[in-house]
Amino acid sequence: MPIKKGIMKMNPKRTLMLVCTLLLISIVITVAPVFAENNGCVTCHRGLDGEAQKVVTQWETSIHKAEGIYCQDCHGGNPLIDDDMDKAMYQAKGFIGKPSKKAVPELCAKCHSDTVRMRKYNIRTDQYDQYKTSIHGIQLEKGDANVAVCSNCHGAHDIKKVNDPGSSVYYTNVPDTCGKCHADSQLMSKYGIKAEQLALYKEGYHGQILYGKVKDKNPALVPNCATCHGTHGATPPGVKDVAEVCGSCHGTVLDKFREGPHYAALQKNGSPKCYDCHGSHKNKMLAPEMFQGVESGHCGACHQGNDIQQLAKDIYAVILDTKGEVDRANKEVLSIEYSGRNNQDIEDLMNEAETYYKEIGPLTHSLNLEKINELKTKITANTDKVQQTVSEFKQGLEMRKKNLVYYLVIIVLIIILLYAKLRVVTDEYERTAKKKS
Repeated sequence: MPIKKGIMKMNPKRTLMLVCTLLLISIVITVAPVFAENNGCVTCHRGLDGEAQKVVTQWETSIHKAEGIYCQDCHGGNPLIDDDMDKAMYQAKGFIGKPSKKAVPELCAKCHSDTVRMRKYNIRTDQYDQYKTSIHGIQLEKGDANVAVCSNCHGAHDIKKVNDPGSSVYYTNVPDTCGKCHADSQLMSKYGIKAEQLALYKEGYHGQILYGKVKDKNPALVPNCATCHGTHGATPPGVKDVAEVCGSCHGTVLDKFREGPHYAALQKNGSPKCYDCHGSHKNKMLAPEMFQGVESGHCGACHQGNDIQQLAKDIYAVILDTKGEVDRANKEVLSIEYSGRNNQDIEDLMNEAETYYKEIGPLTHSLNLEKINELKTKITANTDKVQQTVSEFKQGLEMRKKNLVYYLVIIVLIIILLYAKLRVVTDEYERTAKKKS
């Protein structure tokens, strides 16, 4: 009874507010999806042909559609009007239509520079500020309509998440996206930029890995254009920054490079740079042959002095000798792979030796022959121990094989003697049996 009295005495104003609130919520829940499906812009463009219809098809598979970003959010206009195009696209009401190229970055920044709005997506909000400092942004501000804006890289209506393999800015798609402009020789000729970078990159070691042409190498671990040049703040690295840029991935190499004379020369004179030896877009792996000859990227291309050439020859010899030792030891290990022996001890030694060998590559950037020889000594100690262990095992195995032969001969002789004894006993038994009968 008290409960009923409480209900009867409820404030009429509060009751009305509660009813209105529930009614408003129900309207929002009901109308929101209806609005999404009956957006005037979408309805109209679906009925058109060609590019006008294509924009809707692209948008419907985009991340913007999934997150409730509709035509009017970028283009303005009134999507509630689907029977009067003039009213729907009334400029006085904010309709801008297709934005000019110069207006695109600022338009995208309305949302993408909004820290509150981007927080739930964990997206940085400084892209627009970065873009304005880039060569693209600077040239755009000067009125150059050829430079890339947001839509050139990310797409206009078909924008997808960065981690979507179908996105134009997905990691493995970035080179081809950049190449849309930078592989256009006619466009690049206006800026004095070569248009061969994409083709060279695809031929280089990084490109070969990115496009899945190098076995057992992860494409996600190699640099694409943006890794070295930046993304929104796209600016080519300065002369003295190259080592730092490469070092963001090749940290150990950079540490050793800083210990050597080339780094000091780089700081003083601006060269040599990583790509002087390894190439830039068409980069190549460090190979022992680089310490021989006068080809581009080889020591002899810059150094003709006897002392430097001798140092290069010594490093070259150490690398080849060490590689030979590792290969011979590995061959010995393989020779007893199916012998039944537990090879964990020699496998550990070989793993350590191969680790030391891999350290020689970065260490050569210091040009410190003494330290390189220290590594060689460690490698030799391991490979010698491996070969000695394998040799001793093979000798023991050979001895066991010989002993097995001896044991087999003895066993056969015993069997023959037993058989002969059996015949004697059998013959004697038969003679005894005949006498009794």
